[in-house]
Amino acid sequence: MKYFDGLVELSKLLAEEKAYEVKKLEELLTNKSIHERKTLGKCLFPLNVSDNSYGLGGNLEITFDLDAELDNHRFNVGGVVSVFYSEDNIKSNHVLSATIRNVKKGKLILLTNSDEYPEELEKGRIGIDITVDDRTYKVMEHTLNVLINSEDNHQKSVLKKMWGDESLGDLILQEKFESPKLNEWQNDAVTTSMHSKDFTIIHGPPGTGKTTTLVQCVKQAVKREGRTLVTANSNAAVDHLVKCMMKEGLDVVRIGNIARVDEEVQKAQIDLKIQEQVEYKFIKDLKKRAKDARKKAEKYKRSFNAEDRENRKMWYKESRDLIQDARKTEKYLIQKTIESAQVIATTLIGSDSEVLREFKFKTAFIDEAAQALIPAALTPFKRAEKLVLAGDPFQLPPLVKNDQVAKKGLSTSLLELIMNKTIDRTQKLKTQYRM
Repeated sequence: MKYFDGLVELSKLLAEEKAYEVKKLEELLTNKSIHERKTLGKCLFPLNVSDNSYGLGGNLEITFDLDAELDNHRFNVGGVVSVFYSEDNIKSNHVLSATIRNVKKGKLILLTNSDEYPEELEKGRIGIDITVDDRTYKVMEHTLNVLINSEDNHQKSVLKKMWGDESLGDLILQEKFESPKLNEWQNDAVTTSMHSKDFTIIHGPPGTGKTTTLVQCVKQAVKREGRTLVTANSNAAVDHLVKCMMKEGLDVVRIGNIARVDEEVQKAQIDLKIQEQVEYKFIKDLKKRAKDARKKAEKYKRSFNAEDRENRKMWYKESRDLIQDARKTEKYLIQKTIESAQVIATTLIGSDSEVLREFKFKTAFIDEAAQALIPAALTPFKRAEKLVLAGDPFQLPPLVKNDQVAKKGLSTSLLELIMNKTIDRTQKLKTQYRM
């Protein structure tokens, strides 16, 4: 199958998978009471709002307190939820969708796409339902659409090589990387990643030092090319890489949600990086004034006369204007922070983040590549010239919920696709350190 046909087919399969997931969730939750959804582990209710503030980008963050019963939940960082209110503890009324920003003992923090606190959340008791992660599908759909319509000759050439439509050609090794910290196979993997102009596969079975090798590849990329993009399929894998890279002295900026509270990883998070800068005091002041203005506007949300309506409108406008000013300054600090970093670390889907839209990279690294859907694994390729994929095709495959779609090819990873076409860019790590 030619690469173009392969991408078109993947687009169709992805649409089928999304429709299947939506249908299954609807079948599971439709006509279910709040109590039944809680029993299924798909709902948290009732929740108490303990705070609301402006997070990165000026969007509203809502913090909920979790009692002992609700604290034993399975809602994960990065998950998409539907926030609702209920007046009778039976029927739920959808208010907005949000992303789980952080989960810690007794607390759950949601990031919304709005800068206003929804009035509906004061009409009754609040809860959240798990829902389909529509953003992830949209990012993958966009990736496929961009690559299907690409007019970039280099990009098309790399895709042809991935699908076996074009020969790889000989790899010209200008220098061989040798480190006493690595074994022969690991050094060969670093050497290949340094000289390949399209992609490199690091086949790392468990216990062969895949992460150690990958970090050395990243160090060489930074040395030769400058700012480098490092990704993985999950937040937990990204966090692990961040810790390893920081131990090697690399200046890392972590974009997205960290999987768990980890002091070392938090130091790399872009939120904290910009808070360390002098200009952040100005942003903090703007957000505080915006929150105060919003609270003044909210005083008029019950029955009010014409004068109160105008006052409410005035304070909401004041709040929005202040947030816009904060966003402009924050955008400048984010860009400044990214430009000065050696490594940008995020998930595959996170590589499509708005804060990275203006940036291009020579190399993008992908860990856990065997566990990622092809559209997700290709997402970093939209802003990079070449890929280095690390993983083991004999471990867990990508998660596909529709068995029929999986059989048609959606469960094949990019790592597996390439390895089935060619082994010329594959370096297998053969020394086993963990038995």
